[in-house]
Amino acid sequence: MLGLLNKPSDRGRIFMKTIVMKFGGTSLMTVDRIKSAARIVSATAASGKQIVVVVSAMGHTTDQLIDLARLITTTAESRELDALMATGEQVSATLMAMALQELGHKSRSFNGFQAGIKTDRRFGDAIIQSINISCLKACLTSGFIPVVTGFQGVTELGETSTLGRGGSDTTAIALADAIKAERCDIFTDVDGIYSADPRIVSDAHKHDKINIAEMLELARSGAQVVNARSVEVARDRHVQVRVRSTFNPTNEGTLLTVENKSAQGFTGIAVNPNVHCIEIELHKLEFGSDRRLRTLRRRRMETRRQLCRLLRESGISAEIVSRFRPNPFRIFLAVSKENSAQALKILSGVQLPTRRMQIIEELACVSLVASEITTNHEVDAIEAMNRQGIDLLAIAWYRQRLAIFVPLAQANTAANALHMHFAKTRIAA
Repeated sequence: MLGLLNKPSDRGRIFMKTIVMKFGGTSLMTVDRIKSAARIVSATAASGKQIVVVVSAMGHTTDQLIDLARLITTTAESRELDALMATGEQVSATLMAMALQELGHKSRSFNGFQAGIKTDRRFGDAIIQSINISCLKACLTSGFIPVVTGFQGVTELGETSTLGRGGSDTTAIALADAIKAERCDIFTDVDGIYSADPRIVSDAHKHDKINIAEMLELARSGAQVVNARSVEVARDRHVQVRVRSTFNPTNEGTLLTVENKSAQGFTGIAVNPNVHCIEIELHKLEFGSDRRLRTLRRRRMETRRQLCRLLRESGISAEIVSRFRPNPFRIFLAVSKENSAQALKILSGVQLPTRRMQIIEELACVSLVASEITTNHEVDAIEAMNRQGIDLLAIAWYRQRLAIFVPLAQANTAANALHMHFAKTRIAA
């Protein structure tokens, strides 16, 4: 993911007292909030730390820029969309630098090109390949606070590229690794990482520390506090990350750590409402000429794996799920809502003895994340949701995640049912 940066084992610190501080769009939504964020940076600098600031676009700016593009065309080239969307972070960076200057600090803004962030050419979802820190190093050495645009970089051809939704987190953590900073603080609108979204589950509790592998599962499952790709970078590059609140800066937030595995195997609940399932019904006579159930199951599994591999090769992530009412002649694959139509088009071109293929909408994936998923987790989760009368549609089981697919209208009820059972088990223990 960050192929040309130093190896994780090479941890010689360039700036031992440097902290990368990233502020999200909600934290920068207005001029007053930008000033407030600048005061947080100023207070940290006053404690003797060197600071590198990374900023997202001011709240909703990226969506507004996309809407502007759609007023022109619905078929804009991804290269031009990236050049447009990158302007939002540049506004934030220059305003933050000005705010810091007003507080008496020397500060300079840097876009992705100036910060030396090189990416591949996957516009809209680019991967950082290397970071040349020479400009940032010179800036820090001269006593300046650099303010870097998140979410963007530059290709080998000098084109502006963006890193996808939540890409500013990735920028911040990658920069922290590149300069071997003490840590990276991600400032957002919540106090840290909770056992569930407090807007959905009122008795969710905040983690003071959370295992980074378990955090990655939460992020992949729909928890939106930290971008999943950035957590992968932090895990792979051994970057210390703390998630904190811009609106409650005295709170220490949540530290992501390689230790601190969840007590009694419970980390949290995540809800992903942006999911569809693709149902593929196979022709019984052609696919199941050998009626032995074991053979059917093996052939079905092989087919599911082939279809998932085909989608991955097209850039679409898919997971194999099992229906609660199994049918040996039906295959179910879960994909994101925005990719479901394209996934169906790709799969429709595959030569299979298929009777029917359709998209199942109005779903949500409710995930239980733990240090290790066991059969007991599955049994308890199903019982907890059955008590609430929730219609269980499909399930997927992983080492640290149990994913259950339910009707979208019942997603919040399912999250509360799971949290009530497993949080109580954790507290009782």
